[in-house]
Amino acid sequence: LGRLQKTELGSDLTSLGIQQANNLEKELRDVNFHSIYSSDLNRAYQTAQILKKNRKIPITTDSQLREREEEEETDDEAISRFIDKLNQIKTSHNNDIIAIVAHGFVIRGFLAHLGNKTLEQM
Repeated sequence: LGRLQKTELGSDLTSLGIQQANNLEKELRDVNFHSIYSSDLNRAYQTAQILKKNRKIPITTDSQLREREEEEETDDEAISRFIDKLNQIKTSHNNDIIAIVAHGFVIRGFLAHLGNKTLEQM
């Protein structure tokens, strides 16, 4: 059962991923986050835990922040799901500073949605 749950929630951070998360935490150490939202997949949640470090703030996990579900949704559906969740978070936190820990594809899709580049250019 433990292995099944671990598989369902993806793999753990690699040593490089841990190093990158620690670097991110150092870069953002002085940011006064009110909350952290994270995908419920292991890599993102572990990154959120590193980012939280000594902050006394909650980490809220949400499957809506996951990477695209390969067999279940199209690229556009995954990006729309992610953007809808970001809008919900924004609405519920008004002017709070919130950290979002998610995955590359949906983040690139969100940035493309903002007009930075097309998804193919990223």
